[in-house]
Amino acid sequence: MQADQAPRKQWARAHLEDIPDDHPAGWWDHEASTEGFGTRWHPVRRHFGVEGFGIAASGADTGKELIVPHNELGEGEVETPEDPYVRGQEEVYFLARGRARFTLDDEVADLVAGDILFVPPHVQRAATALEDGTLVLGVGGAPGKAYHGLDPSKHVPDALPHSVAARRDAEG
Repeated sequence: MQADQAPRKQWARAHLEDIPDDHPAGWWDHEASTEGFGTRWHPVRRHFGVEGFGIAASGADTGKELIVPHNELGEGEVETPEDPYVRGQEEVYFLARGRARFTLDDEVADLVAGDILFVPPHVQRAATALEDGTLVLGVGGAPGKAYHGLDPSKHVPDALPHSVAARRDAEG
């Protein structure tokens, strides 16, 4: 290896439950519509240092939020040189366990374990678990763009109208 080359990454393995959420307390309040979202969020990308795409898993029980409402166009996001975020991501969701209801713009898609769902950037999406122990793995990236995920230590977006934080503020 030449002196100016970075060492090659080695393969790695982890059990999903051993990849804890590394977001600061309250991180999800700006997007989540249910209290406690993110307690079963697993930031796989950051755990392994993946640089080419985003990948994370989210778990929830019956009636709880599995994927927060969002699209990948980046509206309302603040991009800074220290914390760039890739807009225009395509996402693929793999339902590893349980059942889930995805809302995709004005349509509904019920998924069962083993189903794979593709969602283009412009589609507003959200998902709710339909049974206890539901687990979804999401993978995303923008065609032709290097991947940059949000750094939870640097990026705290403004509250969205449906969020836990917005409701708490409105209730005073």
